[in-house]
Formats: sequence, structure tokens, C-alpha cells
Amino acid sequence: MKQGMVLFLRDRFGWSCLYFGGFFFIMIYFLLTFRFHHISLSIGEWFYFWVLVFTPYIVHIIFSFLRWYPIYQEWNFRSQQISIDHFVKRKVKGSMEQKFYQQVLLRQSELFLTEQEKLAERYRLQQDFMNLWVHQMKTPLAAISLDFQQAPTHPDQLKSWIVSLEEEWEKLDRGLDLALSMARIEDFTFDYHIQPISLIDDVRQLLNDRRKSFIRHRIYPQLDAEKSLNWTILSDKKWNRFLLDQIIQNAIKYTAQVRQQSQLLILLTQEGKEIVCSIRDQGPGIPAQDLKRVYAPFFTGENGRLFAEATGMGLYLVKRLCDELGHQIHMESEFGKGTTVILRYQKYREALQ
Repeated sequence: MKQGMVLFLRDRFGWSCLYFGGFFFIMIYFLLTFRFHHISLSIGEWFYFWVLVFTPYIVHIIFSFLRWYPIYQEWNFRSQQISIDHFVKRKVKGSMEQKFYQQVLLRQSELFLTEQEKLAERYRLQQDFMNLWVHQMKTPLAAISLDFQQAPTHPDQLKSWIVSLEEEWEKLDRGLDLALSMARIEDFTFDYHIQPISLIDDVRQLLNDRRKSFIRHRIYPQLDAEKSLNWTILSDKKWNRFLLDQIIQNAIKYTAQVRQQSQLLILLTQEGKEIVCSIRDQGPGIPAQDLKRVYAPFFTGENGRLFAEATGMGLYLVKRLCDELGHQIHMESEFGKGTTVILRYQKYREALQ
């Protein structure tokens, strides 16, 4: 209690000085006035004067302290607790001013708990992803090990052996790229650079980089875009390439498991102030009941049970990147006939206005 009283009086030291300073000047005024008029006051009259001065001050201090001290005890108790739940669950009491400051602290505590829950959820998400990723990476590693143990000696079998190694290597490459992107996206604000980029050039480069995979799975990509138009958008080159690559990889992965030969159409169009990139495959399609959940982490849906290598994280990362970069994504699909992923970008010139 002694410490609380010291803090209370120290906090009101300036107000006390102002209070007594005012009465000191009033007393000087009255003394000079009484001396000028040859008036003298008795000891009882002086005592009565000082009682009038001190009584309101003492009553105010005692009353204020009695209201202030329980709040001090309350927050002193809360500050010594390990769990932040004490800041949220205990009731607010005290004066209007104290209630206001307590409401501010309670609001800050609630925001802290919300951020803590978000961080905990992200940590759980990363842990679950890493466990799933490590499990899935064992499959291509085991396949590569088996291929090396059964390395062919006849030249006619060498080509198919190399193709098999390339397939497993691509699975490892995709898995590592996904894991690195999953780790970097949590610090997205420190790892992106918005600049004008040519969407058509990025798509062409991406198709060229994946040409072996297209040839191996007999998928024939077609880029349809008016060459005379300007296809410049504002985006981050690395992250935009990643999200386009994820969509194309999904198209290759699922289409190759249902068709021996198919087409992949990438259509670029301009609609007002937007550039629209539509990626249409001839894969198995997505059931209607799964379309609304395809962006949820680890959701694989009906196709995940029918086809191998589904992690449920590719489209989750694509959706997060689109939200961070200010792009829009929409999916249209008909089960058994294929899927169309539609990306909407703002034109570079329009974005500057």
C-alpha cells in the first residue's frame, strides 16, 4: 500500500502545487489588504482559514485514492500473471477515465491474442505442410533409388530409364519449389518488388521451360494472344511466375492421369482496364461441391482421392499470392471435361492512374 500511495501522490504533485500555490497568492493578497486597512486576524480565524483550505484538498485526495487504489491493486495483480487471459476475462471497474484506459488495454490484449492465434495457426500450417511434404518426397527418392538399382544395360532401354529419372527429378524440383515458396510467403512484404512486366513474355518463357514435361505427357500447349496489343502488367516477376507455374503444373499433373494426349490453352484478352489470362486444360475437372474449397490449405477433394501427388497447398499459395499482389483469381470447371483458371490483372498504364 505504501508504494501505491507514493505513486498516487507523485502523480498528483503538480496538481497539489497548483492548488496550494493559488491559495498562497490569495493569502498574500488578503494579508496585504488587511495590513493596508489595519485589520488583524486572530489565531482562531487563521485556523478556520486553513481548515477551509486543507479540508477540500484532503477530502478530495482521500476519495480519489480510495477509488484509485483498487484499480492499482487490480493491475498490479494482472502484471504479475503469466497468462494474458487475466487481462481479458476480469471485469472493468473504476472511474470513467480509468475505464477508458482499461478498455484500451483490454482491446490491445484482445488484438495480441488474435495475432498470437494467427501465428500459432501459421506455425501449425507449416508443421503440417512439412510433415506432408517430407512424406511425399520419400516417394520420388525411393523411385530414383530403385531406378539406379535397376539401371539398364541395353541401349534400347536407356531412353525409358532416363525419362523415368526425369519424372522423379521433376517431382522433387516441384516439391522443393513449393516448400521454399511456403517458407518465403510468410515474410512476403520483405520479398517482393512490384514492377512493369510483360505477361505474354512470362507465359512464353514458362511454356518453354516446361516443354520437356509437355512432350513427355503429350500435352500440347497453345498460347492465344493478339501480338499487336500491350500485355504489360504491374506485378512481382518471381511470384507471378510461381503462381502461373503452379496452375500449369496442376493442369499437367491431373490431365496426364486421365488422357494420353490433350491440349492446354492459354488465352490472353483485354477487358476494359484489365488483362485476363485464362488457362484451360482437358483434365478430369473439379466436382461442383469442391470448387468453393479448392483454395483451403490441404484440401484435395475428390480428385485428391482419385489421383496421386495431391498436397492441397498449390492453389492455397496461388490464392494468397493473388490477394497479396492485388490480382483476382476465379475457377470454372466441369467434372470430366476440364478446368479453366482465370487470372485478372490490372493494365500497367491504368494502374498508374
